[in-house]
Amino acid sequence: MVLNRGLSETTDTSPCMNQNILDQEWTAISLLRFAFSTIVMMIFMGLYTIVDTIFVAQLVSTDALSAINIACPIINFTVGLGTMVATGGNALVSRKMGAGACQEAREDFTLSVIFGLPIGVALVWQDFFDGGNYCFSGRQ
Repeated sequence: MVLNRGLSETTDTSPCMNQNILDQEWTAISLLRFAFSTIVMMIFMGLYTIVDTIFVAQLVSTDALSAINIACPIINFTVGLGTMVATGGNALVSRKMGAGACQEAREDFTLSVIFGLPIGVALVWQDFFDGGNYCFSGRQ
C-alpha cells in the first residue's frame, strides 16, 4: 500500500510510475493550479497578437497589417497541427501508462514523435531552404 499525496490510500498497480499525481481528490483550486500555466500561455499569446497588430498598423503601414492578416491563418494552422499531434499522443500514452502497458505507451510515444518529426522538418524546409515561396507570395 502506498500513501498517494496524503489524500487516499491506494495500491499502485501501474509499473510505469511510482505515484500518479492525477490520482487524487480534485477541488477547484487544484484544477486551477494544474491548468494555470496553460491559461497564462494562452493569455500572453493573445496579447502578443493584439500588440503586434497595433504596432504594425501604427508604425509600419496598412500593407504590412494586411500581410500579417494573410499569414495568421497559416501560423494558426501550424500551431493547431502541432497541438493536435501533441495532445493526441499525450492522451494515448497516458491511457496506456494508466493501464500499466508501459511498452505500448513507449511505442505510442515513438509513433507520435515519428509522425510529428517529418511535419516539422517539412515546415522548416519550406521556410528556410525554399526561400519562403508560399502560395500567397505571388512569386514563381
